[in-house]
Amino acid sequence: MQRQTLPTLLPISKSGVCVVDGYAIRLRVERSRLVVGDGFGPQRREGRFARATSGLRRLVILGHTGFVTLDAIHWLADCGVAWTHLDPDGRVLATSAGYGVDHPPLRRAQALAYGSPAGIAIARDLLERKLDGQRRVAASLENGEDAVAAIQVARDLLGAANSTGDLMLVEAAAASSYWAIWAKVPVEWVGSDLRRVPDGWQVAGPRTSPLSGSPRRAVTPVHAALGYLYGAAEGEATLACLAMGLDPGLPVLHAPMRARNSLALDCLEVIRPDIDAWVLEVLRTSVFRFTDFAELRDGGCRVLPPLSHRLAETGPQWAKLLAPVVERVAQALADTPESRISRLPTRLTHANRSGGREEQRRRKPPRLTSTGPQPSPLQICRGCGTHVGVGRRWCEDCWPDVKLQAARDGLVAARSLRAKLHLDGLDPATSPASRAKQSEARLRRRAEEVAWDRAHPELPNQEVFSRTVLPVIAGIPIRRLAKATGLSIGYCALIRQGLRVPHPRWWEALARAAG
Repeated sequence: MQRQTLPTLLPISKSGVCVVDGYAIRLRVERSRLVVGDGFGPQRREGRFARATSGLRRLVILGHTGFVTLDAIHWLADCGVAWTHLDPDGRVLATSAGYGVDHPPLRRAQALAYGSPAGIAIARDLLERKLDGQRRVAASLENGEDAVAAIQVARDLLGAANSTGDLMLVEAAAASSYWAIWAKVPVEWVGSDLRRVPDGWQVAGPRTSPLSGSPRRAVTPVHAALGYLYGAAEGEATLACLAMGLDPGLPVLHAPMRARNSLALDCLEVIRPDIDAWVLEVLRTSVFRFTDFAELRDGGCRVLPPLSHRLAETGPQWAKLLAPVVERVAQALADTPESRISRLPTRLTHANRSGGREEQRRRKPPRLTSTGPQPSPLQICRGCGTHVGVGRRWCEDCWPDVKLQAARDGLVAARSLRAKLHLDGLDPATSPASRAKQSEARLRRRAEEVAWDRAHPELPNQEVFSRTVLPVIAGIPIRRLAKATGLSIGYCALIRQGLRVPHPRWWEALARAAG
């Protein structure tokens, strides 16, 4: 009889995000608890969440098969938990949210904004903030000076654009220079997986995919991860638009298209550089495993668990950055004559509530100067890919080899520097002052040896050293021998190996160091 294994606990991230992945996904309510189950085959997970104490804020569904009961949808709505359904490429399939601020005049003003002077002003503001962010990211990249200059030129041309088409042309010109320097950004892989990684995966690669002629269907891991993060942020932008009473499908910048949340994409443009900076920081501080990605039959690249889970859990970070952007767009639409709205509530940032309390505060709160969310490096060994502790880069098995190789590399670098200094006549060991010190030390040691020989007429031979002293210092650390005798570490290493026989006056000190 086969023993049935219990499902493991479905985790929730620190930001309150629960990622559901796999086959036969189940969302139901049992005894007023939300029961969520996912997994692959026998590797099932299950989570039971209470209404008041679960800490659940977001539910991200990555799978394709399963069911969601009406009770579960009602439970999520009562607790204020929004859910987002993403496909493996990061495309938003569905979100759950209703209009938080139900203002039909606001939606009427939004529908009339596309192509109008007010709509073009909003679109120009969004692109100006996006280009400012891209300029900061380009400045942090190697050889990004030309891209910074091109983005600044495009930034200046936005003021002369009088239509959405002109705005998009200027933005496309800046994007061409911006993504050109991204193509050479290196990607670091686990040492044991290097022979399996395709050559095209060693760098970020071009933004435009050869499969689609657009960023869709990425063929490199970096752009696959960027597309996945853009999808997670698009879901948060859709939720934010609905919370402010905006229609996510009525844009001010992108062309209105069927089955696309164009306004959410408009707002997303502002924080795309923040997502890019987040990915760059991960590339600088982490290594990847070959199993983090999959190459599809047509050459496309797809993010796999657990990396896809980590990317999906970043949704609340982008929601915080999107909140003031969406509120700014909503307020700009409310200020148009068509809306006739005097004041719009700030449901996302609660700025109106905080501003009303400024006079009652005795001391103003400190202003935050954070530059955006900072990712933590992936906790895997850079040599074999196994999980390691927080703050570590190598596992116990790989660390000795890494330390030995670092010592060898340091020795080679030191010898190379010494040879270069010697050729340039700048070697400290061959300067007149150094040669004078060396000569003085040799004369002093020679005088000490002569005095010791006179006090000990019967000098022992080398066989006595090999028989009595050398065996006892075989396992003694070299630094201990050097400290006990005053000899150099390199000379003590030769003594312990039996390649040098020191003067007899050091034999007793060596024996004492060995205990």
